Amino acid sequence: MSVFEITVLGSSSATPAYNRNPSAQIINLNDHFYLVDCGEATQNQLNKFKIKSAKIDTIFISHLHGNNYLGLVGLLSTLHLNGRTKEMHIIGPPELKEIIDLQLKVSETQLRFPINFRATQVDYTEVVFQNNDVIVETIILHHRIPTTGFIFREVARKRKINTDKLNEYDIPLEYIPLLKNGIDYCDKFGRTIPNAELTFAPIPAKTYAYCSDTIYTEHFLDQIEGIDFLYHESTFLHELLARAEETFHTTALQAAELAKKANVKNKDKSIKKFNEKNIKIQYYTSDKPAGPQNENWVTDDSQERAIIGAPKVNDSYRFQIDSSLIDSTIKKTKIVFKNYA
Repeated sequence: MSVFEITVLGSSSATPAYNRNPSAQIINLNDHFYLVDCGEATQNQLNKFKIKSAKIDTIFISHLHGNNYLGLVGLLSTLHLNGRTKEMHIIGPPELKEIIDLQLKVSETQLRFPINFRATQVDYTEVVFQNNDVIVETIILHHRIPTTGFIFREVARKRKINTDKLNEYDIPLEYIPLLKNGIDYCDKFGRTIPNAELTFAPIPAKTYAYCSDTIYTEHFLDQIEGIDFLYHESTFLHELLARAEETFHTTALQAAELAKKANVKNKDKSIKKFNEKNIKIQYYTSDKPAGPQNENWVTDDSQERAIIGAPKVNDSYRFQIDSSLIDSTIKKTKIVFKNYA
């Protein structure tokens, strides 16, 4: 089983609001946890959703407006106090390193763990992180200060072996790695058995784009063309377009139009393979406490405007939420993609 899970910890704008928290998301990809932005109270949100901060090894910061990073040093300090020694990767604007160093200096704090810092660039797109599960590249956004978004591209998995065919053709075990890489098999009689007969295709890799703060722009359309899931800011409704342009933000209508022009997938065959138990977007309302015994997941039509590229399937939404539009009673937004294969 592979897991691609996104938890929106906060989606509020420049100032905190009742029942809303500043920007932060957790991406869980095969039990590797990535924090994207870290506004105030991110630690509280992690605790609320029972996500262990110790599991976070990589942090991405989009830009240096307070609602996107003011919770970072506090999180690092907590990890230090809890005895963390494992290296932390931080990717963000160059000035972020100065901020972290200064705050640690004036508090006379020497972290127990090393920080591997990588500065993002705003002149060009680049790959800023990669491992066996994911490749992360930047998106150049157009905000009042230098800002980048991030695209998480899941690494394509190798083909799966059909063990019945393996036994039928008496294929040596040492040939398995070649089969997983798509190579045909030639037996001792000179017959070529197509790889498609010997293996199963892997579940298609998924892509997720996070666009934090930006005025409406189409310059990165090619970069997000055909991605699976898009999270795009929409600080204002379209009736406040002038205000959005003045503050270099996007309206909800513009965000939806961008998703449509980028052909963000909403009926892809790879998605249709999953049922509602595998893929769903869950809204947790505040009128009932969290817990497996008392859950109240909302999928009513009143929230439809908050969905980008999200058709309804069996009365449940399947796609990304622009949670800046979600009613303030909603406390939790969680997108779950689990592959059972």
